[in-house]
Amino acid sequence: MKGFTNKTQDKIREEIQNIRKNNKYVLLNKGEHIGASILDVLNSLKSTERAKISGEIRRSLEIISKVEIVASTYNIKYFKEDLLTYYKYSVLEENTSSIVLQLEVDFPIPTKLHLCSVDKFVEVLFKTTGSSSFITQFDVEKISGAYKDEVGILRQFGLDYVIPEMREENYFNAPVHLRNNSNLESERMKGLLHFHTDFSDGANSLLEMAEEAKDIGFDYLAVCDHSRSAFYANGLNEDRVLKQKDEIKHVKEQIDIEIFHGIESDILRDGSLDYSNDFMNNFDFVVASVHSQFNLSEEEMTNRIIKAVENPHTDVLGHPTGRLLLSRAPYQINIKKVIEACAKNDVAIEINASPHRLDLDWRNFYFAREIGCKFSINPDAHSIAGIHDIEYGVKIARKGGIQMSEVINYLSLDDFKKYLIRKLT
Repeated sequence: MKGFTNKTQDKIREEIQNIRKNNKYVLLNKGEHIGASILDVLNSLKSTERAKISGEIRRSLEIISKVEIVASTYNIKYFKEDLLTYYKYSVLEENTSSIVLQLEVDFPIPTKLHLCSVDKFVEVLFKTTGSSSFITQFDVEKISGAYKDEVGILRQFGLDYVIPEMREENYFNAPVHLRNNSNLESERMKGLLHFHTDFSDGANSLLEMAEEAKDIGFDYLAVCDHSRSAFYANGLNEDRVLKQKDEIKHVKEQIDIEIFHGIESDILRDGSLDYSNDFMNNFDFVVASVHSQFNLSEEEMTNRIIKAVENPHTDVLGHPTGRLLLSRAPYQINIKKVIEACAKNDVAIEINASPHRLDLDWRNFYFAREIGCKFSINPDAHSIAGIHDIEYGVKIARKGGIQMSEVINYLSLDDFKKYLIRKLT
């Protein structure tokens, strides 16, 4: 077309193909919503004895290609008839004790229902939860008899219980000492770190965000609005930073919760942060993130980020690869070198809890843990509702067996204060 260069046309074609491919998936939060709506229907049927989400959703994969649900019944024939009052379906597989149905539902991804007799429920749940590479580690033909839970099945193969999130090939590739089940729970998190307010591009005031955080049960917060280079996000210049400092004092007088003054500082092209070194002393907590110039070479981008990690003011590296799931690919980066730099410089690496990011990619967690890297699970919330995304960060962190002792948000208030001055002592 006139006015479009060959390079532009190639890019448009590439994006069209990406859209077609990505339309076959949904984000984890959307997959959970779809699965829950179907599960509600199944549990309302008189013929349902038990039903549970399985597959990718139960493993908390970041993108979902299909909903899988296991349901048991005392009478499979009656259940199939009962189900027709809500859904049409086709039969994909069938044997004497179980059947796989494809529900004909108006959702963007397919739904598989694994229907089985009551005594097969745990067995089918186990077989359909783990990734194929995880399940192939077991001789599933040896699984027989009725089980009360999956502990018995794993014990049969000489293993302790493995939480569903960790049932990936990566589990068996990880060092044995890193295979303990993750003990992370959203409810036990102490600190809400990296969120935005209406001082930059957030929808709610600091007071509103603080009140919500206190109601949830957080002990302390670190507000991290955008820095001055983020013009698109109403980033804070130096004068507005000082005004926000006054606002923090005012909010702390109204609500009994510790509030640290943080910033999400843009990493500039040369790797420097967004204010002078002297001015950076105004902040208690600094998240350094890339928000521009994504098309650098791998070497340039890697060096850029490592320089920011080496900055003595940096506490956390924000959304390290810049990906937006089903929308934008990560920029070119040598992520292992970046993780090594974070470990060396005592900088936590962010697990951005937004369902659109979930960045750092969980496939890098075991490596990061092995070299002693700390993590920070942050919602990057731009509204009160966004604070609750923290649960998705916890779910994705659990996939790599991450422990509370490895996440700075689980530090007590006193220990978090020590973390903030760790480079000065």
